[in-house]
Formats: sequence, C-alpha cells, structure tokens
Amino acid sequence: MIEITPLYAQGQLVIELVTPEAGGAIAARAAAQDARDLAAEAAADRTQTGLDAQATAADRIQTGLDRQAALGSAYAAAQSASDAASVSRLTIGAVITAPEGSPAEATINDEAGSQVLSLILPRGSQGIQGDTGPQGIQGLQGDAGPQGIQGIQGETGLTGATGPQGIQGIQGATGATGAAGPGVAAGGTTGQVLAKVSAADYDTEWVDQTGGGTGATNLGYTADPTGGIVTSNTG
Repeated sequence: MIEITPLYAQGQLVIELVTPEAGGAIAARAAAQDARDLAAEAAADRTQTGLDAQATAADRIQTGLDRQAALGSAYAAAQSASDAASVSRLTIGAVITAPEGSPAEATINDEAGSQVLSLILPRGSQGIQGDTGPQGIQGLQGDAGPQGIQGIQGETGLTGATGPQGIQGIQGATGATGAAGPGVAAGGTTGQVLAKVSAADYDTEWVDQTGGGTGATNLGYTADPTGGIVTSNTG
C-alpha cells in the first residue's frame, strides 16, 4: 500500500509517495524540516530587530546632528547681534525734569560705540483725583511695645472748692473723770476771807476781814471744777 504524505518546506507543498515501511523515516525528516523552518524564522526575526535598532540609532544620531546645527545657528545669530551692539552702543546719561510746559530735549554725544543719551523731560500736569479704594482687611495685632520712660512731674493743680458739710458723727463714749482741781485754799478761821496773793491763778490765802459795816456779810466761795475759777456769793 502506498501513502501520500504532504510536506511543507519553506512555504511550498511537497507530495511524497512512500510505502508504510518508510513512514518513520519520512516523519523524522519532516520534524527536522520543521525545526529548520522555525530556526530560520527566529533568525529572520532577530535580523529584523537588529535592523530596527540600527534605524533607531541612526534617527538619534540625526537628531543630535540637527540639534548641533541649530545651536550653531543660534550662536552665530547671538554673536552677530553682539557685534552689532558693540559697533553702536548707546547708554542713558542724565535725565533732568523740566518745569511743566517746557519742551522735551534729547542730546547724544561722544563717538559711535560709546554714545550717551541725555534727556530733558517736562514735568507732567497734576492728574485728577482717583476714586477711593476699598477698605483693606484688618491687620494682625502687633506685639506690645516696651514700657515708656517716666514723665516729668506735672505742676500742682489749683485748690478745689470746699466740699459740703458732712453729716453729724455718732456720739463718742464718755471720757474718764479728770483729776480734782486745786479748789479753795485749805485752812482759814471763822470770819476770814479768801484773798488773792498775786495775779497767778489759784494763788490765794485766808486773811482777816478788814473795814466796817452796819450789817453782817456772809461770803461764800464756789470753785468751778472745769476751769478752776473761784466765784464769791454775798448774802
């Protein structure tokens, strides 16, 4: 019996006519061919990957070259501007404010490359009053300041008017009894009278009564305990 076995090799269909005895050998060759095909495909993939990597590297190199070219152009432009500035350099000198309504003046002196511009500008007129701005927010509480120094002593003020009479105070306690006064001098006899010896207080003595009269006179003396005054009573 003859078998027909299809084989695929590198994308082509191959028909082999084999006998059953040769079937095992053919299968082995087919497996080997499949392995070779897989290896070839893997190699092709690796080759393509390498080509892609090379293309990426080439793109990066080109990008770097483009950046270098751009930097060179920018440097050349900056150098050209610097050279032009060096050739004609202008600095500002004095700026003077003139009265309102005066004409403006501009003066350039010195040589090219180091010229100085001086200006005389009139003062502008007073602008109109602007609108009042909104109230600002409340600021934070500041820290307490240091204690100030002691001020000088002020002058004495005028004497105030006398205040009204205060109410009557309560009755105070009765004081202690004072010592007994000198009173009438001790001694004396019947018929004698008390007479002053000198102008000093309490300087008295008993003397005999002198002079005459038609009637008897009774003399009585009373000593004031509060003032020590001696008074006489006749009767």
